[in-house]
Amino acid sequence: MQMVLEDLGATTRFDALPASIGPHVELASQKEIPVGVVDPVAWVEQVVLPHRPIGPDDQREGAPYAPRREAVGNRFFQTWKVAHYVRRHFRGETLSLSADYAGQITHFVPGSRELLLMEPVVGTRVDVRKDLREISQTFLAWSKIFDRSTLKRTPRFCAYIISGSPSTVSEAHELLTMAQAEVINVETPNERDRFLNEIRRVGRTNPEQGGLPIN
Repeated sequence: MQMVLEDLGATTRFDALPASIGPHVELASQKEIPVGVVDPVAWVEQVVLPHRPIGPDDQREGAPYAPRREAVGNRFFQTWKVAHYVRRHFRGETLSLSADYAGQITHFVPGSRELLLMEPVVGTRVDVRKDLREISQTFLAWSKIFDRSTLKRTPRFCAYIISGSPSTVSEAHELLTMAQAEVINVETPNERDRFLNEIRRVGRTNPEQGGLPIN
């Protein structure tokens, strides 16, 4: 199997298998990725690749693989060509804020007067509701810190949903109401376009945009 994977990793075409693989592997039928899928890798892992049913004896092997929220968010920003406006891991140190009582926020866009604080919600993860609870708690903690600060930048909390079902979107609205967060379903073109335009608008007002590091 390892030799098969190595040969597949070196191939440059997908309509025929390398001759070196031999008779032990064959191609399945071609599958089209649906229009509107933002994260093709997550879609393939969820829909195409086989999943072994989890039985009682499998529990000790650990939970099923779940795509990292940050990585999926990074791919989304790169796909839509706004990654140069987005910075990672907001902890408040760049604004002289104390982050002792609040967790880091995955992505942010600093502007001259506004600050977009953004968390990805990935619908293909196993426990999306747990993710939403943690995001809500982080947003609430940072909201309290900003209330006590004298900063001129206005923070906006955004949760953007990738590969989410209608129930995931509904849960996001339910759990993030208290945090006064904007919930954006990027699978909906109008919502996605507004979100991307806001990132561009706020990012362009950042006086440091010319040399903004993506760390």
